[in-house]
Amino acid sequence: MLAGVVYVFFGFIEGRAINTMMPEAIVGLGFIILAAIGLRGSLLALGIGWALHGTWDYVAPMVLDVSYVPWFLEPSCIGYDFIVGLYLILRSRGQFAP
Repeated sequence: MLAGVVYVFFGFIEGRAINTMMPEAIVGLGFIILAAIGLRGSLLALGIGWALHGTWDYVAPMVLDVSYVPWFLEPSCIGYDFIVGLYLILRSRGQFAP
């Protein structure tokens, strides 16, 4: 759930006003919802959430000013998010043992 709002977290650290981070907050809320569904037993929702978060990490710098996010966050998160997302999606379909 915390990964969903990491951009907002760094924005607060840098002193950004919440109204300047509304797109990040709205997208983060979507990730929190997917995480909550996943934690209630849906590996598929959890996997989709991680994969979408990787997509967000890739797209966000192209469409928003995310200069307040540390330089290393996006590239490291993209790889991690896609690997975890793919694993959880495949595991939800019975293609990987727990």
